[in-house]
Amino acid sequence: MKKPQFSIPASVRKMDQHEDEKAFQDDLNNALHLINQERFDSQLLGMNALASITSKRKVVMETSQFGFLKRILSARSPHARKHDTEAKLRLDALTVLANLLTHKSIDCKYVIENELLQLLVMDLTNDDLNASYQSARCMTAMCCCCPQFKENIAAMGAATAAEELEELAKARHQPLENEIRLLR
Repeated sequence: MKKPQFSIPASVRKMDQHEDEKAFQDDLNNALHLINQERFDSQLLGMNALASITSKRKVVMETSQFGFLKRILSARSPHARKHDTEAKLRLDALTVLANLLTHKSIDCKYVIENELLQLLVMDLTNDDLNASYQSARCMTAMCCCCPQFKENIAAMGAATAAEELEELAKARHQPLENEIRLLR
């Protein structure tokens, strides 16, 4: 049986786009609401949702709404292990930051002004290669936006950290290896 072919009227397409945009904005607001809750499981759920949302496209948000990134990324516990929930929350926050930078949803100045750059350099040498990869993604995106930035991160020790990490990445993490090559 052959399906009838007909065109969808422009007014219906516009309505669908409007509904999609509203649903997207609702999802974004729900994720941010969960991240700002006190319960750790809510924060994890919200951060995971935001990582998914930001991976697909550019997100338009007020700069003030990104405060959770500094709070989570700078809260580094000496007792955190590679696979505990605190490490998962940090990894998801790094992923969100990398996605935002890649899609140009956040300005590179935000990272510098909020003193996140040194944390990214430290995360390059993290035992968790996934955290190193997300940190490298952040720096690569920043270098694409601002070529002079590459010199600045080299002065902070990122080049040395990347060299040390390259051999390990070759053996165990191909995407990280690719990002390190871009940082050179």
